[in-house]
Amino acid sequence: LVVGASSGIGRALARQLLARGCEVIAVARRGALLAELANSAPAGRLHALVCDTSSNEEVSAISGELRARGLSPELLLLNAGIGRLADCGETSV
Repeated sequence: LVVGASSGIGRALARQLLARGCEVIAVARRGALLAELANSAPAGRLHALVCDTSSNEEVSAISGELRARGLSPELLLLNAGIGRLADCGETSV
């Protein structure tokens, strides 16, 4: 299961796993980009699920969807997120 699979590192990880013959559950907020990834994947090997992981409700819904589809991830790649560019002295922990 790759979270953040619509672009960047997450998308690259999903593609690498597919290239190695893995079945991939791709999760991301941006459905259109996720659909592009799904359309480029071998048939039946990519399961695309739209979810904003900052929403507890959406994460719970994805959990239920995985169970409903009989999907049980063996590996979790939690790659979603944002970053802020700032001087270390100006940021709080």
